[in-house]
Amino acid sequence: MEKETITLLIGEAFKKIEFVKRYKLLSEKYNEDDYDILLSKVDKKIVLKILEDLGYNFMYSSISKDFIYKEQIEDFSFQLNLNFKNGICSQYIGVYYLGNYIDYVSSNWAFIYRKLVDDINASITSAKFTTYEELFAISKDILLIFSDFKNVFMKQVSETDLNPKEV
Repeated sequence: MEKETITLLIGEAFKKIEFVKRYKLLSEKYNEDDYDILLSKVDKKIVLKILEDLGYNFMYSSISKDFIYKEQIEDFSFQLNLNFKNGICSQYIGVYYLGNYIDYVSSNWAFIYRKLVDDINASITSAKFTTYEELFAISKDILLIFSDFKNVFMKQVSETDLNPKEV
């Protein structure tokens, strides 16, 4: 499968799951303006437990301070990085084919949003949280988007009639 085809399928999957609508809703729903009340420091064990309770086995990177989830499906692997620094949730998604990273504008969800709305200056903010309950709810929404993306993407791949081993 050619890299360009995979990139197109990534974009189509984001569109089919209504990524723009869902990410904007998440951004608007958790948009605390008072930075003084944000949960500025999180306990990594609590966060790992929250993510486990949501059905995902994340690892913690002490270097990047990201919570990282990886999943292999056939020749594709998916990686979701979550960062909860200073009460702000940043998320990144990576799609790999046969071990090669497939770049779709960026792995950062804000940049993906801007590409899909075709406006590099579009205003979108990361979700913010003041409690672990909000962190749980934000993570749940992000994981639903991630899961839907993987499912739609893999369905598209199965319907694409190309040589599956070309990159």
